[in-house]
Amino acid sequence: MMNEVIKVEVVSKEDLEEIVELHCKIFRNYFLKNLGFELVKKYYQAYDDDKGTIFLKASYNNEIVGFVLTTSNYSNIIKNFYKDNFYLLSKKIVIETLKMNKTIFLGLKSRVMNVFKKSKEENVEEEENCLLSIAIDDNFRGKKIADVLINKVEMQLKENQVKAYSLSVKKDNTGAKKFYEKIGFEKIGGKGELEYYTKKLNFRKEE
Repeated sequence: MMNEVIKVEVVSKEDLEEIVELHCKIFRNYFLKNLGFELVKKYYQAYDDDKGTIFLKASYNNEIVGFVLTTSNYSNIIKNFYKDNFYLLSKKIVIETLKMNKTIFLGLKSRVMNVFKKSKEENVEEEENCLLSIAIDDNFRGKKIADVLINKVEMQLKENQVKAYSLSVKKDNTGAKKFYEKIGFEKIGGKGELEYYTKKLNFRKEE
């Protein structure tokens, strides 16, 4: 069975380039990917350096075929990422905008609009711990690798006494939403092009 040869381990710094390659392969039409390999690597490096991060990889025959990333320190990490890479980000965004890169343009538009929208519907209360990314190589879809990674993450979250965690997903990503709902996430609201979900973790009572 596939699960018998899949290894789940903590991501190391030596894995980051392979992680970025997989990210760029899977998330082709996402804002981050369109910022380029160097910035995507710096993005994941920022989380890998943080103690509040759970960053796991799934490997098959020494090749990374999936990964999952959660953190309890999203706001500080992303703020520092933007600050530390302001020049590179600005340069890349200007270049891609001049190239009429639709993904970059729509991503910027969405982020600007979210700053100014303050309707009650969009006041979403997320948990401190967030699932930021889960990716599975297209050639390994349907083999329950995502379930294995989520189970490993939740085991570690429970060890850390985390009672719930959240995620955001694009409203039009029906496949991802079905998966999250299947594994126990519940929708808690929406903001711009995103919908937000939370999952409460069950702790078995000792008899």
